[in-house]
Amino acid sequence: MDEDRAENMGPKEKPAALLNSVVDEILAMQIFFKYLVSMDGGCSPMEASQENVRRVGRLLYQVQGVPRDVQLLWDDAALNIVRKRFFEDNHLLEKPRTAATLRAYITALRVFYDFVPAKYCLLNQSGRKIYKSDQDKVKSSSILLDGWLKTLAPAIHVRRAEIRKKAHEELLSTEDLKKIVNSQQSKNITNEMLKLENKTISAISCDQFAKFCDNLLLRMHCKTTIVYHPDVIPQNISK
Repeated sequence: MDEDRAENMGPKEKPAALLNSVVDEILAMQIFFKYLVSMDGGCSPMEASQENVRRVGRLLYQVQGVPRDVQLLWDDAALNIVRKRFFEDNHLLEKPRTAATLRAYITALRVFYDFVPAKYCLLNQSGRKIYKSDQDKVKSSSILLDGWLKTLAPAIHVRRAEIRKKAHEELLSTEDLKKIVNSQQSKNITNEMLKLENKTISAISCDQFAKFCDNLLLRMHCKTTIVYHPDVIPQNISK
């Protein structure tokens, strides 16, 4: 474990590009990956499982330059360093991680804590001895993560509000919808559809069919908009 004193440490620099391959070679992490993709671990998709394994490895990197000893992840002193470096000092990074990203790391670590007691027999067979005292520490460490997640909650709520606001701002305005639906092109397509309905024409091309579909979808969208914003679309357009 690094010798840095907890009160004198900042965010650890970005790990080397080879870190992922180092993490993938750790036997306990290989067992963790197999657990995640199995029914025992919820049959997580392989890509997501691999990323969770590597997230845990990046947290281990905070206390061990070349990650090897996964038991540091439930060691009190080491876990304090992880919390300080990776989470509390996150704002000191040139490009801080978002609250959602930090939450993903905590979630990955929590899943790892679930994995250790579930597969401790297999870990013992692999040479990584997991004792009763280790399991107690894992349980204690997992409880601490509840507080970490609560700390992130306000920032996550703010971010969600920002996303909702941005999405709302990107919605078409009343005038935009009026221009689209009352455009000459839309009117021409509607007239062609009426001709087909009245059997004035008996066949249409593939391109015309695609235009008819697009026009119908546009009007369906307008009707949906009317349900939530009755003043958005003129009444004659909703017919």
